[in-house]
Amino acid sequence: MHKSLKRSEIFPLAKVITLMVGLLAIFLAGIVYMVMSDLGFGNLATWLIIATVLSMGSAICQFFSINMRDFPVKQIILRSVAVAFAIGFVVFLHTVTGTDFYKGITPNKVPARNACTTVSLILGYLALASQIANLVLISTVKDE
Repeated sequence: MHKSLKRSEIFPLAKVITLMVGLLAIFLAGIVYMVMSDLGFGNLATWLIIATVLSMGSAICQFFSINMRDFPVKQIILRSVAVAFAIGFVVFLHTVTGTDFYKGITPNKVPARNACTTVSLILGYLALASQIANLVLISTVKDE
């Protein structure tokens, strides 16, 4: 027999799912970009540092906001900062693809470059959408 969920059961579950998906996706996007780009086509150290700060900054803000349930304003501020870091990460990846270094990679390293950027962008967009959904949920739906 299928038991349907009540509205009061769906929203807390949605908050947890969007939080965890956003946290894990941005963390994985940063790790994938750092590892694949460094091993795949020898990325610049500056780009690796920027990608690390943006992706891990978003993940850390999401992680620390979990303990702020008793302080909703602080929780919303931390999650907003996490969304800003995630937006910065996605914008950074789009900006990097237009540089001379990125376009001037030797032909045998182009598949690694394309795979690295594509996987990181997919994970980055997934994290961004999930973090925005979580921010909307915690801002609008009150716990009962």
